[in-house]
Formats: sequence, C-alpha cells, structure tokens
Amino acid sequence: FARRAPDKKHPLGHGRSEYMGTLVVGGIIGYIGITASIEAFKKIVAPTDPEYSTVTLIVVICAILTKIFLSLYTLAAGKKAKSDTLIASGKDALSDVLISSSTLLAIAVYYFLGLNIEPYLALLISLLIIRTGYGIIRETTSQLLGERADHDIVKRIRDTIDAVENVEGAYDLVLHDYGPTTIIASVNIEVPCTMTAPELDDLSREIRRKVYQKHHVVMSSVGIYSINTKDAETRDLYHQMQALLENYPEVIELHGFHLDKSDKTISCDIIIDFSVKNRQVLFEEIKKTAEEKFSGYQLEMVLDADLVD
Repeated sequence: FARRAPDKKHPLGHGRSEYMGTLVVGGIIGYIGITASIEAFKKIVAPTDPEYSTVTLIVVICAILTKIFLSLYTLAAGKKAKSDTLIASGKDALSDVLISSSTLLAIAVYYFLGLNIEPYLALLISLLIIRTGYGIIRETTSQLLGERADHDIVKRIRDTIDAVENVEGAYDLVLHDYGPTTIIASVNIEVPCTMTAPELDDLSREIRRKVYQKHHVVMSSVGIYSINTKDAETRDLYHQMQALLENYPEVIELHGFHLDKSDKTISCDIIIDFSVKNRQVLFEEIKKTAEEKFSGYQLEMVLDADLVD
C-alpha cells in the first residue's frame, strides 16, 4: 500500500502508511505484553503446579528456532526495504523468542530444582514486551510529528549544493518526510547579485538535478539570497552585524543579509539554538540592541528556525 502510485487525493504518494502500520504493530506488541503480565500476575497470586511433557519441550524448542529465523529474516528485509512496519514485525517476533525462551528456562529449573519460576519469568518478560511496544509507538509518533533531519544526509546535501559554482552558501534546508523512500526538500542559497534571471534558472535546475541524482531527494524549490558583492556600505554593515552577534554565543547563524538603500532597510535572518529556554526573549533583546546600533536604518530581523544541523 505504501508503494502505491500518487493520486489526486495523495499527490505525494502513500509512503506514510508505513508509519500507520508500524503504530498498529506497536499496539499489538503492547497488548500482548499487557495480557501476558495479567496472566502471570494471576499465577503468582494463585500458584499451580505446572505440567510439562516431552511434546511441550519439543514444541517450545521448535518455536524458539522458528521465531529466531523469522525475526532475523524480517528485520533484514525491513532494513533492506526501508520498511518500519517490517522492522517492527521483526521486533514482535523477537518478543515471541523471549517468551518461548523463558518457558524453556522455567522447564529446566522445575525439572532440576523443583521450583516453579514460570509466572515470575513471564511477568518480567511481559514488562520487557510492553517496553518494546511503547518504544515502537513513541518512535513512530515522533516521526509522524516531524523529527529533526538526520545530520549525515543534511551534510551531504549541503556539500552537494555548496559545490555548485556561484553558490556562496546554503541555508534554510527543510526536509519533508512522506515515507521512508520519499523526501521533499527546499533550500535558500546565497549568490552574487550580478547573476541574471536565466543564470539563476540554470543554477536552480543544476542544484535540483544533482541533489536528486546523488541523494534521491526531490528539491521542490530553491530560494535566492542576493549578496551585494560591489557595494562597500553593504559589506561594512554586514560585518558590523556579524560583530554584534558574536556577543551572543547562542546565535548559530546569520544569513539573508540585505540592504535596501532606497528606504534604508536592513533585512536578515538569525538562528538561535533550541537549547535556549526562551528563544523569543533572547531574539527581542538582540533585535533591540541591533536597532540601537543601526539607528539610521529600519531593521527587519527574522528569528529563523534551527531545523537542521
């Protein structure tokens, strides 16, 4: 279902159904753990002597071997297909291995020592299974909410863009995950102000082509920040802004700096680290300081999001 072609209602495909399937598997695992813990607790409160036969022992051993194979195979297939649902199913099979192994251990202890530890082992294993189910649900929910993009893929994409001629910097890279195999991205780049519209069009097409060829990421848009490479006043104001922001180690980045001489407006974006408890308060403080320093200009400073590393 996740690999169905895009349609009018779902133009970006059905890849996110992988996450929905994973949530269902996580819920099943959690349910198994809860019911197993209830049954184990009942046996602890009202213990009974277990009855183990040779047939039971053979069935348990066969179940363990089968589930080990199934778990390894499903996990490998899930990683190869980039399917979170298959990986979750592999973890489910691994949970079954734990259950069957605890039964085998209980049989051995009862046979050699005469102690019935099965309900206690079952309770312990059931709690581990609940934890596994909860972990799968938590991880998948986080993916659905929208996680920070992986540092390695971000670095590789940025390196690819930065290597293109006339690109002075890549900023505001946003990755939208529509399933394990479908990523839509957008980026803003800094380029010399001397470039013409046809040159910018060629540059944008080259970036989109190279990013897709190397990383299989669809670059939906490439925004432009024009760098004034000729005007001394613009360069001087830019360096002054950089010097001011050096007093704030929480500021990760300054980009999109632009001076409009016609109405004496300075525009720029700054990124403040998410580790700052109240980013908006710090931003207002920085903006006020900048407005005092550049009192002869109208300041349009934007607090940008720290989306990627």
